[in-house]
Amino acid sequence: MKLEDHEARCLQLLGKPFTEIHVWLDRHQDFEKHPFVSDDHRVIHHHFEGLQQIRDEFVSWAILPALAHIMDDCLGYIPTKEEYLAGVVDRYGRPQNQKLLNPRWFENFMHWDIPK
Repeated sequence: MKLEDHEARCLQLLGKPFTEIHVWLDRHQDFEKHPFVSDDHRVIHHHFEGLQQIRDEFVSWAILPALAHIMDDCLGYIPTKEEYLAGVVDRYGRPQNQKLLNPRWFENFMHWDIPK
């Protein structure tokens, strides 16, 4: 997804765009700055351990917009870093087992009572 799409999803779900979280997660996607990892940038932070990195880098509540970002990019699945390495998910973080995909994950999320 593009930055604007991630921001729109967070506005919809959380009431704020959380731009800084999305920029942090996708910062290695820039081919000019990172020519050797830009195509595979998701393996760097788009996983469960990346959520922990977000918590440590920002604050604990930053996990929510990061979760939305990763769920959107990985079609409703939060992989682990090991799953990328083991081939359980493809280079985009999407599970090889189609039964694990949940691209409409946000519909359930909409029913959570999250203060905005």
